[in-house]
Amino acid sequence: MSIPPHEGVTVHFAGGDWVVPALSLGQLKKLMPHFQNLQGGQFSIEQIDSALQVIHAALSRNYPQLQLEDVEDLVDLATVPILMEAIMRASGLVRPGEVKAG
Repeated sequence: MSIPPHEGVTVHFAGGDWVVPALSLGQLKKLMPHFQNLQGGQFSIEQIDSALQVIHAALSRNYPQLQLEDVEDLVDLATVPILMEAIMRASGLVRPGEVKAG
């Protein structure tokens, strides 16, 4: 992979290192309903879809060729919380080392 255009948090998954950048403000604005959907306590199809939308949006800034279907195949259940935490940290929504309540 070439050097990504946006700095971020490096996460190893799907056999490689991926730089997960911050969400743009436009992306964050559009994705707010998905973030709100992820706050629910029970794991659901809607939460999986929301997580995939957020992960795809962030990764697409550095990997524009990546399609949502690719993310569905690359990301597994164990990787979702790692990627979401990386997105939150890169976007300044969670500080490094901050523990989320719950």
